[in-house]
Amino acid sequence: VGVLVYLFIILPMVFTPKWYLSNNSILIVQPSGLIETWEYFILKKGIQEIKYSIIENITITYEKISTQYLFKVCLKSGDEIIFDSLLGIDKSNYLRGIEIMKKKGIIFIDKYHILSVLENDNINLWEHLKKVEEGILDD
Repeated sequence: VGVLVYLFIILPMVFTPKWYLSNNSILIVQPSGLIETWEYFILKKGIQEIKYSIIENITITYEKISTQYLFKVCLKSGDEIIFDSLLGIDKSNYLRGIEIMKKKGIIFIDKYHILSVLENDNINLWEHLKKVEEGILDD
């Protein structure tokens, strides 16, 4: 019984949403709830794909309330897709992913200088963003 509880309830609950890069797209996995998580595990359903060819640019920003670091993907159609850019990824892979996308021709807009702060281990990102909010640094 314990194994079944783990497999069917606990495992999907600890699943971390993620984003991946393929040769031609960003793949986002963000199931909401147990059923969607199992659909992802079993059927690979619930994967949102954004082809590089339809991306106009990506804005790197953050949400002040929850301090999520967001990618706002602006599509050539004028639509936007916004997701937590730190979904299931550490800092080095985050930076590496951005470099890969830049090599694919994607333009990044980073008015808060989040990338340069992440690349510099001597600057604390939280303190930097607090200074931006307080108007000490230009945004």
